Amino acid sequence: MSKTRLWLLIISALLALVGASIVLPHYSLIAACLYLLAASAFLGLAYVMIKQKLYLS
Repeated sequence: MSKTRLWLLIISALLALVGASIVLPHYSLIAACLYLLAASAFLGLAYVMIKQKLYLS
């Protein structure tokens, strides 16, 4: 596992904890899950963009 992927996994785990702690008390469980899914998708897209940029350069 590369360092970049490892850091993205750590960041996504931290975002999941922060998102759940912020959204869950104020909204429903479904809203918290959607927030975490969106954060994970954004990080996945960022990872793909970084890999493409490194591949193209």
